[in-house]
Amino acid sequence: MTTTPRAVPLLRRVRATPGTVETHGRTDENAHSADAFRAWALETYGGTRLGRQELDGVLFETVEGALWTREIIERSRQSGALPGLTRVVVGVDPPVSADGDACGIVVCALGEDDVAYVLADCSVAGERPEGWARAVARAAEAWGADRVIAEKNQGGDMVGSVLASVDAALPVTLVSASRGKAARAEPVAEPRVRLL
Repeated sequence: MTTTPRAVPLLRRVRATPGTVETHGRTDENAHSADAFRAWALETYGGTRLGRQELDGVLFETVEGALWTREIIERSRQSGALPGLTRVVVGVDPPVSADGDACGIVVCALGEDDVAYVLADCSVAGERPEGWARAVARAAEAWGADRVIAEKNQGGDMVGSVLASVDAALPVTLVSASRGKAARAEPVAEPRVRLL
């Protein structure tokens, strides 16, 4: 396998395979590339992150500007017993279309230690509204959720109706997201969140 070093799933899988031999090379070590090309590439990309990747063969495991790096995620994993949980919430980001987009379903909790815990990712894809609504109800029941918070930007009150149709007792609160996903995620992109 040969590649510009991008941490794509195939490259991760190949690197983890026993017996894989990994070699690296820099653009300026390639005797088969023209001097004019190497000069242009250095002038164009030298001193940048993309240049380090393309010219120096550096494999970056994280996306530049990512709120959660692999290092942060691994460092934030919870081991051992959880503290007492004061609140359990299922967050729902419903799909835009009626048949097939992924529905984000995440179970989170606030511990007695004031740390937020991500307990489970119950997201589903390829489900019609009643299918993803059943997945939300199952997650809420399995984790004893106090509340289901569902975004209504794309579906309006229909989101609440679909959830109520599968479980009328589901404690649903609909919210409108007025800011982008990155702006909403920033407040929790810190070490006070733990992952199971």
